[in-house]
Amino acid sequence: MPNARNSRLVGAELAARLRGRQLASSRRLERTVTIRGEPHSVLQALNRAVAHCAYHAGQITFLAKHWKGAEWKSLSVPKGQSEQFNAQMLQKYKSRA
Repeated sequence: MPNARNSRLVGAELAARLRGRQLASSRRLERTVTIRGEPHSVLQALNRAVAHCAYHAGQITFLAKHWKGAEWKSLSVPKGQSEQFNAQMLQKYKSRA
């Protein structure tokens, strides 16, 4: 059962604890932490942090694409080129098998 102290872990304190200790047991991962007044398991908190970072990465990419305009080069497989990309990957890794 989480105690009041565990429930108040937020932001930097959570990050410091995660860096300072390995969360090896599932019991530790089941602790409750509070973020902006809302209780989360440690796994939920980590998932929230990763999703938050991914959201900002998308915002940065969106702005970069806007600013580059026609000069923008896709960060992944360009639209309409999936078949060509898949053929290249198949050829590339077929020789390694």
